[in-house]
Amino acid sequence: MKESFVLAAKLFIITAVSALILSLVNSVTEPVIAQRELEEYNRSLAEVYPDADDFETIGEDEVGLLQEKDEQIEDVVKAKQGENTIGWVVKANGKGGYGGSVEIVVGVNQDKEIVGYKILKSQETPGIGDKIGEEEFIHHIIGTSVENEVIAVKQPSAENEIMTISGATYSSNAVLNGINATVNALTEVMP
Repeated sequence: MKESFVLAAKLFIITAVSALILSLVNSVTEPVIAQRELEEYNRSLAEVYPDADDFETIGEDEVGLLQEKDEQIEDVVKAKQGENTIGWVVKANGKGGYGGSVEIVVGVNQDKEIVGYKILKSQETPGIGDKIGEEEFIHHIIGTSVENEVIAVKQPSAENEIMTISGATYSSNAVLNGINATVNALTEVMP
């Protein structure tokens, strides 16, 4: 009985020390990771809307209202050229991917056309689902109209259709969900 108590005490001490070390490591690395993610997001703004020379956040209250209507929306910013708003950039978390949600950034001009698209985070299957970040898939998204809900088809022919990736339906649907969250957000903020 005494041996069991000693063994349990040793295991408790080892577990407690391990938890303390993990907690300390997390407290050191968490702000660094958050800063890198913010820097990556800021770089992505210029990538998805290269014609803009500045970006202006619409405000936490307005973003909060959009998030109440669709929790996939993470951020919305105005793409500016001088003092003029030339479009919008939306950061959305497309639900339903094979590996979970897919975090995307989408640039949309005043004519309600997608001018840029980038994957920020994805856990999709390498070689199959991760094709949602490849040039061929991106090429089919650029120029898509967000005037109405966007749909995924094998052979896009209409302005509001994007290509679905064979064998990666979940991944395509996650992107589609993020884009349609963008459509819904923009109907609220675009004039």
